[in-house]
Amino acid sequence: MSRIKRFLLVVFPLVAATVVLAAPGEIRLATLAPANTSWHKALLDMGAAWNKDTQGRVTLTIYAGGTQGDESTVIRKMRPGIDTLQASFLTAAGLAELDEAFNAFVMPFFFENDAEEIAVEKQLTPVLEEAVKDRGVTLVKVDVDANKALAREYDVSGIPAVKAFKNGHVVAEFVGAKGRAAVDVFLDELTKPPVAESLEEGEVADALKAGDYERAFEVLLERAANPELRDDARSLMVELFGELGHEHPLTVQYRKRLATLIY
Repeated sequence: MSRIKRFLLVVFPLVAATVVLAAPGEIRLATLAPANTSWHKALLDMGAAWNKDTQGRVTLTIYAGGTQGDESTVIRKMRPGIDTLQASFLTAAGLAELDEAFNAFVMPFFFENDAEEIAVEKQLTPVLEEAVKDRGVTLVKVDVDANKALAREYDVSGIPAVKAFKNGHVVAEFVGAKGRAAVDVFLDELTKPPVAESLEEGEVADALKAGDYERAFEVLLERAANPELRDDARSLMVELFGELGHEHPLTVQYRKRLATLIY
């Protein structure tokens, strides 16, 4: 099964709308999936396959990290007469705006009895414990039955639920048992070097090294206002959104400002 299909079925339901063009053309696809994640890379692979299979007649341009707006906005941009987007990779919440039946995909996992729940937990726990060794990651187990308020705060609707935190914010998560290879991919994304380390010296790099993400975003927004600098600035902002986590207040604020500036 392809990586995208596994993502659809296991992590949280996303659907890539496939468009078949009779004539050469570009398909513009938007997604909330952060840039440079395994899901984004799977979409890039899909686009490369489309381009190859159509002998270069179809190209796929991917707007990752919510840079085209939230899912309601993305859906509107796909409507006839607007058509600034031709495809999207949606969460179940986004699909439910089209048809409420898709809410079935976010129903909590139910177990017949405590033994089933314990069996799944026992399957995943040793995999996580072994995988986090020497990665600088602290593994903490929480009993959601004994901590119901905490479970509600972090929207735990299925178990086992694994949530990764940086600086007090959720930056990545998955639900259900996974094998070692999938857990390693998850941790690779989580523990990759900070964006600042990939930058040459400059105003943005200095701000990030000082922990001043807000200043870095302001500088990048100024660059994004220049059409010649826009693509690089937008790509770097998307990387930083993924680094902070999509629920971080700065991510929410500057993702909206970036979308307003560009679109």
